[in-house]
Amino acid sequence: MDILYAEAARTGTALEIDGDPARLDLRDTHARAAIAAGCTLSIDSDAHSAEGLENVYYGVGTAQRAWVPPERVLNTYPLHEMLAHLKRNQRKR
Repeated sequence: MDILYAEAARTGTALEIDGDPARLDLRDTHARAAIAAGCTLSIDSDAHSAEGLENVYYGVGTAQRAWVPPERVLNTYPLHEMLAHLKRNQRKR
């Protein structure tokens, strides 16, 4: 995981905290280590229907347990900053 965090921080790749209770892929301990390594995170619900949108609650809870500050969560940025970050990190085709 340390190699993953280092590479994500180096490339500006946001790591995902998935709020689906069946997944919760980036656990609190992982999120904390990712922040310590300089990573940016995103929090999502992994919703595939409107009902699933409330799963973001679990992703936020994971981030809170990891003491992830809002300024390290991509989808808390003002829209223009988030879009600039995404555009900056697009792969050249």
